[in-house]
This record gives sequence, C-alpha cells and structure tokens, in this order.
Amino acid sequence: MKQSLQLRLRRQLSMSPQQLQATRLLQLSSSDLRLEAQQAVEGNPLLEFEDAPSAEPGEAIGKAADETYVDETYYGAARQADQDPYAQARADIPPADPYAERNDSRAHGPRALDSGFGGRYWRGGADRPQDRAAGIEADIDNNADKSADNLAAYVRSQLATLHINETDALIAEVIVDALDERGYLCLDVEEIMAALPPRLAIGADEVRVVINIVQHLDPAGVGARSLRECLMLQLRPSRGPKSAQEPLNHTTRLLALEIVERHFDALCRHDEAAIARRTRRPPGDIRAAIARIQSLNPRPGGIIDSAPTEYIIPDVWTRKTGGRWRATLNRDITPRLRVNEYYAGLIRRADDSRDNLFLKNNLREARRFLKSLARRDDTLLRVAAEIVERQSGFFELGAKAMRPLLLKDIALALDMHESTISRATTQKYMHTPHGVFEIKSFFSGRLGAADGGGHSSAAARALIKKLVHAEDTREPLSDDRLVRLLARKGIKVARRTVAKYRQRLRIPPSHQRRSRAMIF
Repeated sequence: MKQSLQLRLRRQLSMSPQQLQATRLLQLSSSDLRLEAQQAVEGNPLLEFEDAPSAEPGEAIGKAADETYVDETYYGAARQADQDPYAQARADIPPADPYAERNDSRAHGPRALDSGFGGRYWRGGADRPQDRAAGIEADIDNNADKSADNLAAYVRSQLATLHINETDALIAEVIVDALDERGYLCLDVEEIMAALPPRLAIGADEVRVVINIVQHLDPAGVGARSLRECLMLQLRPSRGPKSAQEPLNHTTRLLALEIVERHFDALCRHDEAAIARRTRRPPGDIRAAIARIQSLNPRPGGIIDSAPTEYIIPDVWTRKTGGRWRATLNRDITPRLRVNEYYAGLIRRADDSRDNLFLKNNLREARRFLKSLARRDDTLLRVAAEIVERQSGFFELGAKAMRPLLLKDIALALDMHESTISRATTQKYMHTPHGVFEIKSFFSGRLGAADGGGHSSAAARALIKKLVHAEDTREPLSDDRLVRLLARKGIKVARRTVAKYRQRLRIPPSHQRRSRAMIF
C-alpha cells in the first residue's frame, strides 16, 4: 500500500462554548432551566442566586482589573420595568379544592352503612348508636386521607376504621389489590376465592358481603364491576343519617336508578322515547333523570390521583395596551443569578497560583452563564412578540381567527434560523385571554379558500370542534357534511383532512357519536 499526503478544503460550522451553552439553555423548559441554574450554582462558587446572603457581609468588595462585568442587575431592572399584569388577579383566586365538586351521592357514599351486614362491622370511634349517627361525617373527614398515595391506600385507610374480623380483612385486601385506576373491581367472585388461602374455606356469599362493604366506601362507585354497577352505586339511596347535601327530589334519583338498572340498553342508544314508553313517564322527567345520570362519575378512582399535579406556568404574558397586544416575559420563573462579588474581589490580576486560576476560570464560566440566560430571554421575548403581532386576531376572537404561520415566517422576520425559532417555542407557554397555550401551537399550515386566500389548519380544527359540539346528537355530522359546512365558511378542505383533524381532536366518527352512551 502506497502512502501519500493529500490536501483538502472543506467548510465546517463550529460554535463557541458560549454559543453551545446558549443554544442548550434556549431549548430548556422553565422547570428544566431552574434545575440547570441550581446545578450551575452548586458547581460554581462565583455564581449565586440574587436572594442568597453575601459570602462575607462585612468585607470590602472589589472588582478585578481588566475584567468586564456582566450587568448583574439585568434581571432586577427588567422585572421592575415589566411587572406581571396578572399577579394581583392570581393572588385573589382561592386555592382549588379537587374534592369540592363531588356530586351528592359521592358526598355521602361512605355514610351508606347500616346493620344490613348482620353486625359484621361498625364505624370506629363511636361507642353509642347516637354517637355513630351524629359523628359519622366528622369521623370520615378525620380518618379518610384524601392525599393517600393511591386509590388502594385510600381505600385501606377507610377499611382501617371499620371493625371487621381477620377473614373479612383478608378478603378485603384481595379486593383492594384488584381495583384498577378507574376504581373498578377486575376480579369476579370465583377469582377472588381462588386468590385466598384454601384452608380458609370461604364461600361465595361471604366474598359478596365484603365486596358490598368495599362498595360502601368513598369514592362512591368504587368496587363496581361494570359501568352500569358503578352508576347504580352512586344512585342508591343513602342508608346513613340525613345530610344537608341530600337532594330534595328523590323521585328524579329513583327514576335515574330505574333507567340505569332496567333500561341501560336504551340509555346507551340515546333512545329517550323508548325509555319514556317503558317507564310510562313524561319526557320532562326522563330528561331530568338523564341529567342526574350525567352528573355521575364513570371513573370514581380518578379523583384519588397518586401522581402529583403538574401545573403549567406561562413563560410569556400577553396584555393589550394602547390598542395593541404585547408580550412580556414572566420574570417570576426566570432564575435570578449574580456573580458573587466577594469571591470576585479576591482575584488578583498577575497571580498565577492555583487558587487564583480557579477563581478566574469560575468567574469566566459565571459570566458566560449569565450572558446565556440574558440571550435566552431576549430571543424568547422577540419570538413571542412577533407571534403576538401576527396572531392578533386570535387574541381578539379565539382559535377561529388563527392565521397561517410557519417557523420560516418568524425566522425571516427576526433574521434567525428556523431551528432557533423551534427551540424558543418548544415547551414554552403563553398566557392569553383564551387560556395558556404552548407557543408552538400558534404555528399552523395554510388551507385553500374559495376566495383565493387562505385559512390556518388551527382555525379549521376549531371550527370542526365548534360544529360537532353544537350538532344534534340524534343526527351527528358526518365527515362529508363537515366538508360542506366548512366550504360555506370559505374553507376548502378534503374529507380525509377533516377525518385527520377530527381524530386529532379525539372526536369519534358520527356512527359512534350516535350510538355511544349519552351520559358520557
């Protein structure tokens, strides 16, 4: 093999460390950015949070010569110049109670306890019958932990307040383990018996009694083996003491229970006429009973969520000033960092010792990080301001006024690369008069129009959702009819495109919307 030397020329894009860091920070979400800032502070003694105490409060602070400092007051000055217009409004909103909107049947589901189980158990903490009747609500509130790790733990916390024998407790444990995330019991009686030790010789009737016990616990409907049984459990009459939340119209509840128990097939078919004919009740009573059924929870286990709720904090606020919509950054979620001036003052210009070099290198990294943060904020604000300017119709009228917009349009307007626009809009959220939206959702393709113009795909999806929401449930709109209705609005779109948008909106086909249960 002959060896030779060759000279080649090629162009290669290279990025400085600061450019790489700025690019990485730009694509981070607000939560990831806070974590990144925390890690940067922990690894660099020259970097600290603005609210952190000074390293040496009484020491004289100096700055190293020949060093250009970043304006560490950048974030503070920007916050004063750009206040959060919604801060007071958010402060006036009381904290939400995830259990405040429970329906009345769930409110007294655990109180549906009587001596119908042959004295097998009673509510703990009350020795006299009158005490059990009077203090049952306080007992539930004190002993049932709403913040249990999951549904099974929550149900176990209630079982712990019941005096049941060891055999029933073992059966109940098997039942609780068989509950799915909806709160439904996934095993039948025979399977529960097979999961128990054979030496106990437990009969089917005894298992059914314990299932009944579990089904009287909170949330109402837990332990049901089907949707029908879940609704019936929530509609059953209260066996406990009268409650202030007990509905006044028992007739409507009893009629709703009868419909679910005896006419569930007609209910699923949306056949109100058949229900009225079978029950011999007027249509007004049927509609009232159906409304009662619609208020029930088909997934009772969903109100006991094991995962912590994650709240979206907007990165950008929008407000209308001087007749124009403007974008401002949410400075509350921006990491407030600064250079530790005490350690920076220890740096000596001509000293090449190891400690001095360590401080110099960390000071350089701290400044680089602060500049990257400032660059990220500047890019995000410029992109958001341009989007708000181009989508002003959305802020006035909603999604139906969304204009076609591409990443390339914003990139050309701001003289940036499309990848930079993509990084600046991914996992970033904007607060608008119509809710909080991911900034990337403001980009949508262009559809043809009868007048030669164009409409955005987002506006078409919003119109489809509006039309389906207002349709007659007895005659739901097919995809072909949606195409014709969109054409009347000036939007030219194919039927397969309508089907794609409908699937993206999680709207079932027309035949499923006609046959699905009207309660959900």
